[in-house]
Amino acid sequence: SLRGVANHAGSTGMNDRHDALAGAAEVIAAVECLPDLLGDHAVATVGRIAVEPNAVNVIPARAEFTIDLRAPDDHALELGDERLRALVAAAALRRGLEYEVTRTESLPAVRLDERVADRVRAAAGALGLSPLPEAVSGALHDAAILAPLVPTVMLFVASRDGISHNPAEFSRIDDIAAATRLLAAVVANVPACHLFGTLAELNACGLPRFLEVCGPLYEHSPWVAERAFACRPFASREALHAALVAAVAAATPDEQLTLIRAHPDLVGRLAHAGRLTAASTHEQAAAGLDALTADEIAAFERFNRAYHDRFGFPFVICARENRKEAILAAFPVRLGHTIDEERETALAEIGKIGRLRLLDAVTEA
Repeated sequence: SLRGVANHAGSTGMNDRHDALAGAAEVIAAVECLPDLLGDHAVATVGRIAVEPNAVNVIPARAEFTIDLRAPDDHALELGDERLRALVAAAALRRGLEYEVTRTESLPAVRLDERVADRVRAAAGALGLSPLPEAVSGALHDAAILAPLVPTVMLFVASRDGISHNPAEFSRIDDIAAATRLLAAVVANVPACHLFGTLAELNACGLPRFLEVCGPLYEHSPWVAERAFACRPFASREALHAALVAAVAAATPDEQLTLIRAHPDLVGRLAHAGRLTAASTHEQAAAGLDALTADEIAAFERFNRAYHDRFGFPFVICARENRKEAILAAFPVRLGHTIDEERETALAEIGKIGRLRLLDAVTEA
C-alpha cells in the first residue's frame, strides 16, 4: 500500500507530485525482474491493483496491489521477501510516499517424497515411459497440503500450449491413459514389505512384520508394539490401539519416563538439524511448526527450557490435533501442573499420537 497526496493533474508540476500510482508502477516493473535474482523456477506476479481516487484529472493518492512470489526453496522465498520490501521502501522514499507491506500468506516450499518418486520412476521404466521429465510446480496443489502428513508425489499430464485452469485446457487421451497406466503400475507393485499393512495381515503375520508396521507408532519405542503383539487377534484398529495403550499403562514408571523422553522437543535442535523421524517431521509440519517467525521460534525455545527444567522431560503434545498458537498457549498452563499430572498428560498425548499414526499405517481391510 502506497500513500501519497491527491492533487489536481493540471496545476501540480511533475517535481511537486507525490503520486502513489507512479510509485506502484515503479515497484511493479522491478517485481518483474526480481525472479532473475532468485534462481531457477522463481516467479513473481502482481495480480491485483486498486487506485484512489481513480479519477481522470486527480493525481492518485493511494495505490494498493498484491505481489505473489513463488520459489522452490525457502531461502529464495525469504530473500525475495527482503528484496520486495526494499523495492517498495526505495520507491516510496524517492517519491515522498508513505507505505505499508503486509504479508498476507506465507507457505514453505514443499518437497515431495523421494521414496515414492523412486517407485514412479521404476514403474515408468517398466512401461517404457522412462525417463520422465521432472519439474518444480509453482502452483499450490492439494499435494502441498498432504505432503507433511502422508508420502506424496504428483503426476502431471501435459496440456496443449501449457494452458490450464482455462476453458481452452486440453490434454490428449493417449497422455491421460499413459498416466493412468503408470499410476496403476505404481500401486500394483508396492511390495509386501512396505510400511503399511492391513488389520488382517497384522493378525496373521509374525512378530518382525508386526514390529515393522507398528513399532514406529510409538517414538523410538518398539517395545510397546512387541508387548501388544500377544493380544492378537484384533477386531478393529481401535482394539489394536487399546492394546498399545494398555501396554504403556502396564509399563514400569521408568519405562514410561523413557518413552516420554524418546520424543523430540517441538522446534528443537533435532528439528533444526533435520534429524527428526519422518513421522515427527510430518506432525510438526502439520501444526505449522516448520514455518515460524523468529519470535515464535524464540518462544518455543524459552518454553522448552522452562519445561525441561521443571519436569526433566520434553513437552509432548499431539501436534496434529493442534496449531502452533494452541501449542504455545498450552505451555504456560501445563507448566503449572505437578510432575505426576504432567507424566499422565504426556502419556495421554502419546496415546493420541500413536492412534493417528496407526490410522495412517493400518487399514481395516
